[in-house]
Amino acid sequence: MLTLFKPWRSGLHLKTESETWDESFSKYQFNESQIRIIQNFNIRYECLDAQDDYRAALKKGGIDTIISNWEKDMLNDHDDPAVGEWDNENVFEEDGSNLNTIGKYEKSRQMQILQIKNVMMNAGWTKEIVGNIAQIVPEKPGITRSGTEWKAEVQKKNQEEIDW
Repeated sequence: MLTLFKPWRSGLHLKTESETWDESFSKYQFNESQIRIIQNFNIRYECLDAQDDYRAALKKGGIDTIISNWEKDMLNDHDDPAVGEWDNENVFEEDGSNLNTIGKYEKSRQMQILQIKNVMMNAGWTKEIVGNIAQIVPEKPGITRSGTEWKAEVQKKNQEEIDW
């Protein structure tokens, strides 16, 4: 945080040699704007985690929509007669949002997956092999050596090829 908010040109401007990073951080006086920014640093990653969780839940199936914590509270605490009855199926219809639609990045990722599948199919990688498949029987080497001995033998052969 000090590197982002405290003016510096060398590490010694951030902390002295005798103090720890924690001491230097505690000593620095952040202004209100900086404190607000620091408190919100993790919001993007929380949103990305929530998006990943939601996408995983959709892939599992069985979940049509995920209701946020504040909406769960609203669903459970509707003693106000002005609120009326909540319809759990149509909570999001009022603002027109649809949590089941995918965004541009997910759409792009799905298009890339589809393109790769097409390449694999056109290359014949997905075709089923029909007929007799030759059985490959592993052959045991005539010489038994340790890994170190094999490595030394390979290096020796490589050197022979280089010297040739």
